[in-house]
Parts: sequence; structure tokens; C-alpha cells
Amino acid sequence: MSDVDPCRTLILAPSGRDASIAAAMLKEVGVASQVCRDVGHLSSLVGDDTCCVIVTEEALVAADLKTLSEWIGAQPAWSDLPFIVLTRRAGVADRAPEGRLATTLGNVTFIERPFHPTTFASVVGTAIRGRQRQYEARLRIEQLHEGEARLQTALTAGHLGSWDLDLSTGILTASATCKAIFGHAAHDAFTYDTLLASIHPEDRDRMQAAVKASLETRCDYTIEYRNVWPDRSVHWVDIRARFLSGDGVKPDRLVGVSSDITARKTAEDGLRRLNESLEAKVAERTAELRKTHQKVLDEIRQREQTEELLRHIQKLEMVGQLSGGIAHDFNNLLMAIIANLELARKEVLADSRMLRLIDGAFGGAQRGAALTQRLLAFARQQELKVEPVLMSSLIAGMSDLLERSIGSAIELVIETGPASPPTMLDANQVELAILNLVVNARDAMPDGGTLTISVDTAQSSGSKELRAGNYVRVTVSDTGTGMDAPTLARATEPFFTTKEIGKGTGLGLSMIHGLAHS
Repeated sequence: MSDVDPCRTLILAPSGRDASIAAAMLKEVGVASQVCRDVGHLSSLVGDDTCCVIVTEEALVAADLKTLSEWIGAQPAWSDLPFIVLTRRAGVADRAPEGRLATTLGNVTFIERPFHPTTFASVVGTAIRGRQRQYEARLRIEQLHEGEARLQTALTAGHLGSWDLDLSTGILTASATCKAIFGHAAHDAFTYDTLLASIHPEDRDRMQAAVKASLETRCDYTIEYRNVWPDRSVHWVDIRARFLSGDGVKPDRLVGVSSDITARKTAEDGLRRLNESLEAKVAERTAELRKTHQKVLDEIRQREQTEELLRHIQKLEMVGQLSGGIAHDFNNLLMAIIANLELARKEVLADSRMLRLIDGAFGGAQRGAALTQRLLAFARQQELKVEPVLMSSLIAGMSDLLERSIGSAIELVIETGPASPPTMLDANQVELAILNLVVNARDAMPDGGTLTISVDTAQSSGSKELRAGNYVRVTVSDTGTGMDAPTLARATEPFFTTKEIGKGTGLGLSMIHGLAHS
């Protein structure tokens, strides 16, 4: 730019030794300087990097200051170059030139000669500090311009529109991009009322509430709403605003940016509809799979139950065939024994001792015959003697036998309730079944307790093991130890018993089960 070093002071004092003395004084306080020959030389060296100019009054009085004056008038807004004019002693000459110089030079300080070096250094230091503050202002202005440029670049790249609302006047200043977001051209008038009128009626109250809350709380706000363009098309806009409080000179303002988010909202709406469609399809398919899965589980469960029932039936059938065969052969032997005992009894009617022996043998044979009948009932090979029987009367008639069977430590309670209708059954087999259940209950209460036999009516809607209809129900319950789940699951299996060896055959409940089926 020039041959002047940065922040160098220029000196113009063509008469005598004033220039060299001033330069020496500045050097002592660490200020670099350069001496100019005349006003033309000074005008060629002065620039933005000049700290200040020291000039004698006589060097300017008769000089042509046009070039220097033009440079001073053309300074940028941040610059006001300080001039220090060394004047003659007061009273020596006319003071009128000082007024002219002040008008021409602008930022000027006058020092009368002669002056003390300290005074001179102080004035120069003040001028240089003022110039340094101007440089700082220039830097801030440059940074501000750079920031504004970057902001404008960002706004342009992001398709963001900027706006500024003066809250004292209601005047809205909007950029061309902001106007375009609301469907207006850059040259169109765009007021705050225009903005409010363009907001979709369903969103206008929400937008005004957001602005009101921001003014009351002096906080930022962000909102998305629809706006209607002049061509009646609907678009989505995103508004981000900040409240700027005034300082008494400047009014309160709302400033912010706006962006068109119509494409994003359209994509979000499409994605939402797609998700809803997919979720509906998934739910429909899941429901179908759930039904299919449940159906498969039900079929598997039913198959397992059927297989288990089949295995149980096969096992019972096998045991029944075995028991039936043995019972038939044994029953034939017993019939021969009973027949011979009856014949022998007729021959010894006069011999009481022999008669007692034969009667004892006859009783044992009859008990054996009763056992074979039970085995045949289990094997379902016995012809049941079915006839109408009042269950309450049958159980009442067994009370003495049952009480003797359970002993005095156990209380027997018989609950017959209202008279039940006659039931088609084999009385002998039912008595044996009830007696078996009572004995089992007695064995489950070694320390005594209560045994209850109740009779009532029940209705079945039908199942695999019981046809639909009305039934008489006999319940035998006790206060004993009961059965755990594994024992209950096997209770009707033939030859399964929880009693010690020699104290139970394991046929009692299985025979009762066979009787019920018969």
C-alpha cells in the first residue's frame, strides 16, 4: 500500500529542526515515526495504517490541502485519523487558521509551542490509543461482516428465511427466502398481518398462543404449522424465534428463521400410513398364526390325551383279560367245591361238629366266589344284576357294617338330603364299592377323624366318560391325609397301592372304576 510501516506516525514540520526534535521525542517513548517533506508527500503516505499525523501550523496555512482533505473525507466508517497541529505561541499571529484547519482535518488537537516533552508524549499517546480503538472497531466490523456472510451462506444453503419483528411498531422485516416460504415474491409487501392471514385457520390460535407465551416469558419458541399460499395450496413451515430485549434505545424484537418442511411432513405422513398398513397386516397375519398355533396345540393336546386314554384302556383290557381268565377258572373250581360242600352238609346234619367245619369251609368258598365276582366286574365279564335301588336307603342299611369297619375313633356322618330318585344299579357291587372306599378312608385316618358319605343329584352336559343326563352322586370324603398329585393320577391303575406289602392288592379303586363303567 505504501512505504509506511504499520501504525507509524507521520511528521510534517519543514521549518528548522522541529521535525527531527519531534521524531526524537517519539522515539524516546517507543513510537515509530516518519518525516514528510511537504503536504503532497504526506498525502501520498497517509493511509488506514497511519496512527496519527503531527504537523506544524505553518506547513498547512499556505499549502494545497485538497488531496489530503479528499482522503480524510473518504475514510471508512470506523476510521477518524487523529491530527496533532503544533501552533505558534499565543498572541503572535491570527488564530483564524486554526478554525479552518479544524474543519479540514476533523479529528485534530492543537498544541502551542514551545511545549514540554511530557505534554507532547501524553497528547501523542492519547491520539494513538484512540486510533487503536478504531482498529479494534474495524476488527469487530470485519468479524460482524464475516459472520453475516457466513450466516447468509448458511441460510441460503439451508433454504432458511430470516425475519425480524419490531414489537413496538409491529413492523415485520422478512428476507426474500422467508417471503417465498409463504408463497410471496421478493418484491411483494409482506406484513405481520399478511403472515397471520396466511396461517391455516386450524393452526392460527396455536401459533398466536406460542408468540404470546414467548413475549410473556421472554423465551425462545419453536412451532410447526400450516400456511395457505395465495394459490390456495397448503404448505408446512417450521418457525424458530428468539426474543431480544431492547436497551431503552432499541425496542424489543422477535427475530428468527423459517423453513419449508412440506416435503418432510409429506414423507412423515406417507411413512405413518405405511407403518399403519404394515402393522395392520402384521396384526392380521399374527392373529391367523395365533389361531393356527392354538389349533395345533389343541390338536396335540387332544392327541396326547387320546393316546394316554388308549394306553390306559389297553392296559386295563390286558389286566382285565388276565383277571377274567383267572376268575373264570377259579370260579369253576369254587362252584365244584361249594356243590360238594352242600352235598356233604346234607350227609352230616346229625354231627354238629362236622357241620360247623363244613359251614366254615362253605363260608370261605363263598368269600372266594365273591372275590371272583369282583374280578369279573373289573374285567367287565360279569353279568350285573341291575335293578331300581334307592341309594339313600342302601347306604342307610349299610351304616352298622360301616361303623364296625371303621372303628370307634372315626365318626361316620351320612348325609342323604332330599329324597333322590331310584337308580338303576347292582346293589351288591355298589355295597362292595362303598365298603372299599370306606376302608381306604379309615386307613388314611390312623389317628381318627370324620368320614362323610353324602348322596345328592347332579346333571352332566356330557363328556367322554359320562353321557349327558341326570345322575345320583355318591361322595365319600374324609379328614385324612389325602393323596398327592402323582398318587391321584395312578389311583385307578390295577395293582397300584400305597400300602405295605400284604395289606392291599391295589385292585379296590380299579374295580370300582370298572364297576362304574359297567
